[in-house]
Amino acid sequence: MKRVALYCRVSTPEQHLDNQLFQLRELAAKRGYTIVKEYTDKMSGAKARRPGLDALMADARCGKFDLVFVAAFDRIARSVSHFLQVLDELENVGVEFSSAREAIDTSGAMGRLFLTLIGAVCVKGGVKPGHLGGVKVGQDLSCPPPNPLCRTRNNRNLHLHKVI
Repeated sequence: MKRVALYCRVSTPEQHLDNQLFQLRELAAKRGYTIVKEYTDKMSGAKARRPGLDALMADARCGKFDLVFVAAFDRIARSVSHFLQVLDELENVGVEFSSAREAIDTSGAMGRLFLTLIGAVCVKGGVKPGHLGGVKVGQDLSCPPPNPLCRTRNNRNLHLHKVI
């Protein structure tokens, strides 16, 4: 039976953690996990230092649980670099990572690739119809003029015309 730590975060003190905690407790019970501790934060995920996350990482280093279980990737971090840093540290101390929304195995290379790709999308707020990672079809994707690498040979701006 896996010893699991739940981590939940909301962005503001006015928001509630109840829905995330209920969902994670229910899924943990269905999967036969033993919940060791619940860690929570009521602050922006853009902040890398959060009391709940810091305590979770400290306990992970001490081997207090086998798995970190979150409602969604974007609950752990809002930047790809911070998200991957957390995953790297968990992996280094032998702790697995799982998300209720995105069901991907973190133990293999393909799982790591998917985590990187999905993490990039999640931290930007998800993909909406007609968007690719938050970029609208037809939106100008050119860099500022001083960067010649973002120009075509005939010096026209680059555009995303079709999402394949």
